[in-house]
Amino acid sequence: MSHDLTDADDFSPVPVPDGTDSRNDAANKVEALGQSLANRTYYLLLRLAELGLNIARTNLANVFTEPQTIPNIAGSTIVEADLTVNGETRVPWIKDAVEIAGSLDVTGDISAHDDIIAQDEFQYWRDPWPTRTVLIPLLSCFGEGTLDMSGGGAVARVTLGAGKVHLWPIKLPNGAKFLSVQALVAKSGGNAMTMKVIRKQNGDWSPTPSSMPGSFDRGSPHAVTGSGLKMLDVTLPVNETIDNEDIEWFVYITSTDGLDDVYALRMTFLDPGPRNH
Repeated sequence: MSHDLTDADDFSPVPVPDGTDSRNDAANKVEALGQSLANRTYYLLLRLAELGLNIARTNLANVFTEPQTIPNIAGSTIVEADLTVNGETRVPWIKDAVEIAGSLDVTGDISAHDDIIAQDEFQYWRDPWPTRTVLIPLLSCFGEGTLDMSGGGAVARVTLGAGKVHLWPIKLPNGAKFLSVQALVAKSGGNAMTMKVIRKQNGDWSPTPSSMPGSFDRGSPHAVTGSGLKMLDVTLPVNETIDNEDIEWFVYITSTDGLDDVYALRMTFLDPGPRNH
């Protein structure tokens, strides 16, 4: 005959017979050994349950379509098809891919050993968004000027002739908030050198467009006079949201005197984080 052991919440030492023990009462010795191992297993199961670790879940497909709860040190909850994590995410028992049918809202950090792949957009943001300043490449310009990239100690610059115009396209992440543009210039004479920011909206893309693309200035044009090094600075009146599907942005600089130089341009924006376009 055999009988089932009843597990106990206990983590005592495991008794084993010595080599000199007789085989008398062998059944009780085997039972004591099995009981101790069963108790330890039950003890560990209870401790894992207290941490919110459901061992059976590792054998299930990683598709969260039903309400579940996966607590960790910071606490996390899956509600319907959405996963909301309060604090830093640590889900060590999921070793393969995680497929989430809804949205993923994380207020802390997400750590991945490999890639994070999203079928649609993958976005993150901080509150508040960080302010970033980046250079606008001089080589991106087009217009009626001369790009000087000569060596021999000369500094790369764009030289504008009298009455000439130059445009620099602005490329920012989709969804960013555009704040301002600055230009470091060198004036050769006393007349004005002017910079402005142009917003071009391409409008109707239907087979028979009902409206023409339009463009207009954003912010007040900034002009400097005199000679020597100057800085042009245009601040937008409101934080413009970048929409790369329909709206283009340009920096426009014109010179009244001949041989005015543009040495560098930079733009400042609020960065929402990486996007996939």
